[in-house]
Amino acid sequence: MGNNFKNKKYPIWALFWGCILSAGISFIQARALNGMAADFITGSAFLGLFLVILILNPVLLTVRKKWSLSSSEMLFIFIMGASACVLPSWGLMAGLIPIISGLSYYATSENRWVKIILPHIKKYFIPTNSNVINQYFTGVANGTHFNYLPWIKPLLIWFLFLMSFYFLSICIAVILRKQWEENEQLMFPLAMLPLDMTKMHENSKLPAIFKNKLLWLGFAISFIITSFTALPSYFPFFPAFILGKAIPIFRNTTMLVFVLSWPILGFAYLVNLNISFSLFFFQFLSKIETGWFNITGYTIPGQGGIFAASSPMVTFQGAGAMLVFFIYLIWQARKHIGDVFRKSFGNKNGKHIDDSSEMLSYRTAVYGGIISILIMEVFFHLMGMPVLLSFVYLFYLLATFVVLNRIICQAGLGFARSQCDPPGFSASVLPSNYIGSSGYIGLGLQYPYAGDIRTTVMTSTQNGLKINQEAKINPRFLFWGIIIAIIIAYFVAAFSNIQNGYMHGELNVREAWFSQDFPQLVGQFMANKITSPPTKQIILSRYWFIGIGAVIMGFLIFLQNSFLWWPLHYIGFPISDTYIIDRGWFSIFLAWLIKFLVLKYGGVQVYHRSIPIFYGIILGSVVGTGAWMGIGYIYHLITGQNVTAPYFGI
Repeated sequence: MGNNFKNKKYPIWALFWGCILSAGISFIQARALNGMAADFITGSAFLGLFLVILILNPVLLTVRKKWSLSSSEMLFIFIMGASACVLPSWGLMAGLIPIISGLSYYATSENRWVKIILPHIKKYFIPTNSNVINQYFTGVANGTHFNYLPWIKPLLIWFLFLMSFYFLSICIAVILRKQWEENEQLMFPLAMLPLDMTKMHENSKLPAIFKNKLLWLGFAISFIITSFTALPSYFPFFPAFILGKAIPIFRNTTMLVFVLSWPILGFAYLVNLNISFSLFFFQFLSKIETGWFNITGYTIPGQGGIFAASSPMVTFQGAGAMLVFFIYLIWQARKHIGDVFRKSFGNKNGKHIDDSSEMLSYRTAVYGGIISILIMEVFFHLMGMPVLLSFVYLFYLLATFVVLNRIICQAGLGFARSQCDPPGFSASVLPSNYIGSSGYIGLGLQYPYAGDIRTTVMTSTQNGLKINQEAKINPRFLFWGIIIAIIIAYFVAAFSNIQNGYMHGELNVREAWFSQDFPQLVGQFMANKITSPPTKQIILSRYWFIGIGAVIMGFLIFLQNSFLWWPLHYIGFPISDTYIIDRGWFSIFLAWLIKFLVLKYGGVQVYHRSIPIFYGIILGSVVGTGAWMGIGYIYHLITGQNVTAPYFGI
């Protein structure tokens, strides 16, 4: 970043297009849920950037040159789109609305939620109009007015809570930027593609990368095969093109899954070999560990959270690894963090520290983060969580988000998830008589944003800050661009989700996981913890495996930092036994193998020349998924039939 943010650009024109992209992503992905806004890769933002470069900008350039977008402006639009991708599907809205309404909708005399759950929830956190909730899940009869009013209060309350958390995430990203970008010089693979996509020569209408034939070769491969997976939905006689296979192992007690994911293959090719190797190697070890537990019958009492690993043992082993990784990252950055706090609190030793090029001043980031934490603590109290529980939960929540942020910025796969979700962890490490019924319910209410953690504002901001090293947009203007994108995404996605439910019925148009399973699992999590609270034996067994995971992670970090010949990077261990890596390891392995062979027999120059092929593979998958989603919508308008678009990612 430059030394004086005042000299950097204020792309008002790009802000307009960024708002359009953010609104479009939010409205479509709140309905589609086809993976284009589900993960750290932010596929919809890449599709938007692709369309801006190849369609919008040439049109603007032809109509009036003054209206055309520079590389910096296109990157600004991408950053806004990536920020918006966090909210409409897995990151928040696909879970938030079904959960806050589903706790009432799925309450029955058998599960007794009306007595043991709903009385403990403040009425402003959930809609209370039973007719409106029923209409959302089953649809509104023709000619009936759509009643949005009962949703306004709970959605505004959640907005205030979530904005405090998102602002805290942005503050943390600002604090970590210099340490990770300048001091440690992480790769940020997810930032490499948009930067290369927007590098333009003077007097050229298209960036240089789009004139590379190898890019279009990779594009054609993934686009054509993605299309093959879509054609059976339109032509039943067309043979299904399956890119996955599961093989039972360990006496049929677990499965070894082979799935070819084009985005993972493309981004894994950009990653250092030792990191990509560790990602699939630790997945193999976790399979062996799980298989051994299964065939020997060894287990510990109780269950993990909703988003857990293959067994409670491995789940809390991952939690221990996550905590040690977080502590190590803080220790590694201790000098920089000390500088940040000295600058923030006006220490005389911090006067020489320059934060003028940061998106927020260090003082704003630190004080803003503290205020955000206090606001969140107030909301946790209103949700029923005791003080100690809320601090334990918030500590593990931030540890998880920071570690996943680091994994994405360093490994750059675009896909990752924690083995132990924060609500499940927090419910298992404190005595049940301290947590109480309201505490377990408060933890359950955190699942919409802290359960299936596959995309975060923290990571989209971190990659945006890296991109801005070259975009050189005024960093304070960039901050407001991100905030505006988040606000647009929240309200547009909420409206789109609710409207879609009213029009067609949530149960009819949404996959069962979001419309039925997720809200019921959250209710069961609350009810089970209340009616059968964790015993001392259950809690101590969790601490045992947390300790095992912590020791293993600490040893792996020691080996990595002490011996140059050590081949395994510790980054793969905390996320090895997750749904994401379980289905992504094969693509990571293929990328590792291809890169290993290219470097061995072709050298570094051949490797760099081959990168456009893998850029094309990523873009072909993005554009293919987006194109068939559009074709499916047109087909629905003509025939009235719904077809399933190819799923992006895994």
